[in-house]
Amino acid sequence: MPEEIKEGWGLAAGRCIGPDYGADCRHLYASDGSSKITVFDPITWKHVRTIQVSDSRNPRWGSSGSPLNHINELEIVEPSEDYALPGIENYIFAHAFHSDDLSMIDLRTGQVTRSWNLRKLIRSQQKHVEEMKKQSAADLGRDRVKKIKKVRTPNFANSPDAEDVYKHFATYDWGNNVLNGVAYLKEDDSFLITGKMWNHVYKIEVDYRDAVETDSA
Repeated sequence: MPEEIKEGWGLAAGRCIGPDYGADCRHLYASDGSSKITVFDPITWKHVRTIQVSDSRNPRWGSSGSPLNHINELEIVEPSEDYALPGIENYIFAHAFHSDDLSMIDLRTGQVTRSWNLRKLIRSQQKHVEEMKKQSAADLGRDRVKKIKKVRTPNFANSPDAEDVYKHFATYDWGNNVLNGVAYLKEDDSFLITGKMWNHVYKIEVDYRDAVETDSA
């Protein structure tokens, strides 16, 4: 791992940003749980630059803004020809650990330009866990449930064993019920969103295009 990043949290590939690069140039954008995005050459792993990410949309934070800490998952949008959008290459989308938002970051300035609250998806996962806990308990029966030792077993989510399924949902790690996955589908200009320990992936539309057009005008 390059010495410029402390841990590997998120990684995305996209076009090189700046007048010194050609249209075919590619860079890697990495996060390590801090408020920084580190840029590397994908061939040599040479450090290109480090982007300090902050959010200055709230006047209380001043002109420099508040750092966007714990940056995790990263995604760069590269639309198909049907959804081509000049200027979109200057942005990256990110989740921050324990944040309910999907943030859109300008790679030129490091500023968060727009964000979308996805708390509704987190609540949907919470509802699913509660429903599965009740269903798995009903499948086992009250007597068997009483005999089960409730030890946290997050890896049993995919086990076919009824007791394992119940243990997973009965001892669910609510502290890690967080957003932890974003992918762009260029076929229809949509996003796939998931989370840590989730067993659902949600397909959503994000109204990011107006932000790009406004900032690039």
